[in-house]
Amino acid sequence: MKKDQFSRLKEDHNKALSDIINFFLVFPEDDPEQYSAYFKSIFHDIDLLLAEQYYSEIIKIVSQDCFIYWFASLALADCFNLQGFYKKSISAYSRIIKQVGNVSLFLLLAYSGRADVYFHLDEYDKALHDYAAIIESYPIIKENYSLEGKDFYKKLPFDSDPISAHERRANIYYFKSMNEKEESRILEINKMAIDEYSEAIQRSEETRCEQCYLERARLYVKINKLNDAIKDYTKIIKMAEKTKVSTSFLEAYKERIEIFIKKGKYLKAFLELLKKSKVKESSFDYLTNAFVKDKEKNKYIILEE
Repeated sequence: MKKDQFSRLKEDHNKALSDIINFFLVFPEDDPEQYSAYFKSIFHDIDLLLAEQYYSEIIKIVSQDCFIYWFASLALADCFNLQGFYKKSISAYSRIIKQVGNVSLFLLLAYSGRADVYFHLDEYDKALHDYAAIIESYPIIKENYSLEGKDFYKKLPFDSDPISAHERRANIYYFKSMNEKEESRILEINKMAIDEYSEAIQRSEETRCEQCYLERARLYVKINKLNDAIKDYTKIIKMAEKTKVSTSFLEAYKERIEIFIKKGKYLKAFLELLKKSKVKESSFDYLTNAFVKDKEKNKYIILEE
């Protein structure tokens, strides 16, 4: 710690900075997520330019063997990003990646942050590379921290673990497919996205992967693998029945109904609507208006909700 540099600061600024550093020097380092939350909360309500000044000074004063050095470095990169200084942000993240070493949690955080900036700039291939780097680096870092199984994920700030990396890669493939015109290429990219969602699901706890099931089901519909889509929608519904907590099961019901209609299973679709009506408030209008009779085909068809 370079204490002599404190004398150059104004007294009030000096005291604030000193307290921040001293607080984090004694803060337990075995829970990076909590450490990160506390660090961000301190600077949450101050101006970005002032926050940038604090981060820069902490980096100058504190040695690299302290957690706060790396959190300040990451926060500075984030700060540049929030101000729209994307080149500065990428440069700051890249400096961390180069300096921190390949067994540090901060490597995952830096790759995640830089990937987000690349994604924002529509530089999809660079973002894919950084998310792949998270997946590749994770086993080494996990071994270094001597933690087993999914407990390790709980020690990582959100979006810096392999599950999130696979999910983000799938999202990028989705956006890439929207820019393609050739059907064969669109199909290829959608299959890549499905593979990424499948990897995320395989690594994840059930309650966390609900959105992955939903998005994978939608991709299955796009490539006309309707039976696979039904399986994923059914999985979401069963998880909701088990956990009683879900953000996607009404969508799963609705989209599974649409598949049954597409497959010509009208009675099955109507029974699905009956189930859905029991779990949705004010669903009577939906239920009564969902089907109209097609007099020419003597069948019932679904209307948009």
